[in-house]
Amino acid sequence: MSCLFNSLGRLLGQSGATVRAALVHYTATHLDATHQGMPVRDWIRWQDEGGHGRHEQAQQGNKWNRN
Repeated sequence: MSCLFNSLGRLLGQSGATVRAALVHYTATHLDATHQGMPVRDWIRWQDEGGHGRHEQAQQGNKWNRN
């Protein structure tokens, strides 16, 4: 589990896994919402340089890898 999710979980009184699952669910169900002026799907694609599918798979499987 990433330090980011563990830290956010402590702040929110939840486990890091719970926070991660909530963020994965949000991104999967709100791809057309905007973040920093662009749709979430485009923002993820921009961050991931490979599309939202690989990002979601990595998050769901607890395998955060930036190859």
